[in-house]
Amino acid sequence: MKKFMERLFLMCLAMALFACGGGGGSGTGGGSKVEPDPVQATAVVKLFSEGILPEGTSLSGIGISIDLPAGMTVKTDTTGKVVAGAVAGSGVTAGKAALAEPDYTPATETAPARLSFVLAGTEAEGFGVGEFAAVTCEMAAGTPAQALDIQLADFKPVDLRGAPVEGLTVSHTADFN
Repeated sequence: MKKFMERLFLMCLAMALFACGGGGGSGTGGGSKVEPDPVQATAVVKLFSEGILPEGTSLSGIGISIDLPAGMTVKTDTTGKVVAGAVAGSGVTAGKAALAEPDYTPATETAPARLSFVLAGTEAEGFGVGEFAAVTCEMAAGTPAQALDIQLADFKPVDLRGAPVEGLTVSHTADFN
């Protein structure tokens, strides 16, 4: 009987030590599940001017504003200025335009984040229509990625004399990483 009691005690002790297993669960059964840390993503927004320029007309500059959806931002330094490389001339403006300092306003409870900038031509012949800028944005982990949520406003193309060019439109694509 003594051996039986010792074995019963050891079995109870073993069950108490090894059967616990859950620890920290929410009471829904099973153990705790380890979720990977969410990874911050980036989006490269490419901007395109579209339409037909009047004969003999070239562009010398483009101004535009971009409203970013919740969770999407543009990287800034400690003073709030957009970091170098976050906005760049591309396509028809690559090597043919200078970027004026972009203006970035973070989102508020009532307004989306807004990025505004101007590309000014640096060559006498100007540039044509097509892809003109690439903007690299940061996205908070878990932000749903949809190009349709990015809104373009205040598109202002100008010709070599600085006059507004009518009839052009703007569009964009977004590549999410």
